[in-house]
Amino acid sequence: MATIDLGRIVSVPGRLCVGPTDLSLPFPHGGTSLGATRGIVFRPSYRFGEVPYECFGGEAGEVVYLGASGRAAAVLRGVDADAWKTIVPETADGPATQQAGVVTSFPGSTRAGAFRSGTAVKLLVSPDDELAHPALILYRAVPWVDPTAALLWQRGVVQELEVGFTALRRASDARAWQIARLDLVTL
Repeated sequence: MATIDLGRIVSVPGRLCVGPTDLSLPFPHGGTSLGATRGIVFRPSYRFGEVPYECFGGEAGEVVYLGASGRAAAVLRGVDADAWKTIVPETADGPATQQAGVVTSFPGSTRAGAFRSGTAVKLLVSPDDELAHPALILYRAVPWVDPTAALLWQRGVVQELEVGFTALRRASDARAWQIARLDLVTL
């Protein structure tokens, strides 16, 4: 293995977009940008289970792969109308005279316990340096607002929103996500 440049590990700047259609186009690749981010993290939660061998006093004799689930999270800065409509339930277009262009009302028509897979989007983390850092695509990403999120209205402070995305498998090939150099990512 070659020597790793620590600067490449510590900082992997990238941007989020939904619905990319052509990765050869500049960002947002034919999709919609979700605006500026303070940070993006992906957690590929691989699960394993140990099979105890009774003949050896219950010590692990085998390890079984139990599957994986993926979640991405980001802190969006200066949340715009496109990001708000993508992530927040009960959001609709507002009158053209409104600056933000969206209206969010609570409670809305979505009931507690409603399935959210119908809100899934194709989410791409597009790296700023396409040759040095990998891209991440979640083929069916269900957006959600972090339960601990808080919106702050304060002079001189950029409004931020903590959001998350749960990766679901797509029907065509059961793939949930892909991490690869941007030119190798398949849409």
